[in-house]
Amino acid sequence: MKINIQLVFFLSLFAETAYAQIQLEEGVYTSADGYYSFQMKFVPDGIKVIEPNRSNIYRLSSDGLYRHSEQQYSNFYIRVISSRELRTGNGKSPESYFKWTSQLNEGELESSSLDDKCLGLVEKYQKLAGEDYETQAWVFCAAAALVKCASSPEGFEEYAKDIVLSMREIVVNQNHCPCQDVISTSIWNKYK
Repeated sequence: MKINIQLVFFLSLFAETAYAQIQLEEGVYTSADGYYSFQMKFVPDGIKVIEPNRSNIYRLSSDGLYRHSEQQYSNFYIRVISSRELRTGNGKSPESYFKWTSQLNEGELESSSLDDKCLGLVEKYQKLAGEDYETQAWVFCAAAALVKCASSPEGFEEYAKDIVLSMREIVVNQNHCPCQDVISTSIWNKYK
């Protein structure tokens, strides 16, 4: 019986090591639902994950997972499934599945103009939510801006549909979107 336990331990250790040996392909990874994408690039320290509003380094750990490099976020990890598939998690909620969807566009890799513009819109509407009597509408606009920064156009439109339908219940002028710099007139008019 002792040999069987040792064999099982060895095989499980081998399986974990095998996962770590799979080389991920650099590129853009998109969630299974299509709502969220990020860029992944190899750096000397490990994997660099470039999201619309931040960049993070994940380092290979002894358990075969790539873990967030900042101690306070070390529960966040990336599990390599295949060269073009990965799962992300934090140990508390179910893992999210991501699949490779395109090659890196080096010209956009470190672009901060998108980050600044997106975050600027989020901040604009968060500030209005705290200062104006139309708080609900501005909170919806801030949420839509954040999702627009982090989603594919298709994912954003699906999210925006719910925002538009909710906002139409509270705005006085239903013919005019209060945040046209986030939700286009065509999307606003599409959902009634």
